[in-house]
Amino acid sequence: MGAEAVITTAAEYMGITGIEELARLLHCDIINTEELPSFYSALLSGKPVCIVGIDKLPSRVKGNYMVGLNTECEYAMVVGDPQQSLRGIKVLRCMPYKVIIGVGLMNEAGVDEVTKAIRLRWIGSALKPIGSWPLSR
Repeated sequence: MGAEAVITTAAEYMGITGIEELARLLHCDIINTEELPSFYSALLSGKPVCIVGIDKLPSRVKGNYMVGLNTECEYAMVVGDPQQSLRGIKVLRCMPYKVIIGVGLMNEAGVDEVTKAIRLRWIGSALKPIGSWPLSR
């Protein structure tokens, strides 16, 4: 028939960025996926979902997502470890990816230059250099 199979969610149908897509854009994995239905229900009914642990949302994100907590927050997606009390709030945990990057260089670029170059590509990531080791010939 030439048809293409497509699966979509109610959120996508309404033009809202899906929570799993948001997690992908924030470079993290949702660890308590059993909470997803209640978070989608909140988004679809117009309730805000507060995002804790980031400075700003990626520009492509659509929907009633807010950075940080406020008195309206009944639902919070926490990226990393929560740094504040979330008592009385439904929480979706999103653990940042742990990536080890090995870089080999032919010239004398230092850890700072390499870290800066990687950060330019991975804006907003919590990049922590662990060191550099010169290779002997």
